[in-house]
Amino acid sequence: SEQEYEETTQIVSDFSHDTHVTFNSKLSRYEGLPVGWSHVNKQFGVELQRIPRATSSRRTYTEKIPTLLLMLEDTLHELDGFDIVGIFRVAPDKDLCHAAREAIDTGESWTKDVHVVATLIKQFFRDLPPVGLFNCLSDSIITAIADGTYSESSVFSINSTNNNKEEDEKMLSSQLRAPLSSIERLTLGNSTFPEPQRTLCLWLLDLMADIVEKRDINRMTAHNMAVVMSPNLYSTQAENPMAALTMAQKVADCCQHLLDWRLRTR
Repeated sequence: SEQEYEETTQIVSDFSHDTHVTFNSKLSRYEGLPVGWSHVNKQFGVELQRIPRATSSRRTYTEKIPTLLLMLEDTLHELDGFDIVGIFRVAPDKDLCHAAREAIDTGESWTKDVHVVATLIKQFFRDLPPVGLFNCLSDSIITAIADGTYSESSVFSINSTNNNKEEDEKMLSSQLRAPLSSIERLTLGNSTFPEPQRTLCLWLLDLMADIVEKRDINRMTAHNMAVVMSPNLYSTQAENPMAALTMAQKVADCCQHLLDWRLRTR
């Protein structure tokens, strides 16, 4: 009836705007959240497509970068972390690191310590679901890059946009040749890294390269950076301890090959 319609209209229009939520990209957190909504700020262990991302102000990439990583990178610069001896290698205070991570995941302020910042970057990649960043590549491709036998033509020919590792390995076995002519197409071409993982890999290589370029001060060579970072980039499924150890070394060598390429070409 007309009376019921008027009453319904009155109920729908009778509201107030009590909460105003904004996203602070500099601090990588939502502000003004209602009580009990702090979980919205969780950023560790969350899929890339579900966390806030923004354009990097330092370099140009195809995709946006997680704001958490951009914030941690800026903090590393603010704390002169690139000049600290053993940065990314020295372990921070465990309780301080845990408290910082919890604070970030709930949108709270945290104590900024240079080694905590470096460790949080490693933990972000370590806990990235569903698997590590380098798990986008087949074991055969990782081994080929590590051994220096992954040719430019092979990288260019393989297209993993469908994440079909079996097809990758079939093509790899028929197209491998030595020596490795270049790695550009792996990270810049439409090849084995799908987006947004490809952009994330480039961002990480650039951060590592920034550290290595100050190796005379911080004592972190390309080899050292690859050794400390690679365990956070690959989740092994091997049950055999020796097989797992061998693959871990291949991942570290692969990481160093990519880092050496980035240092030469950027």
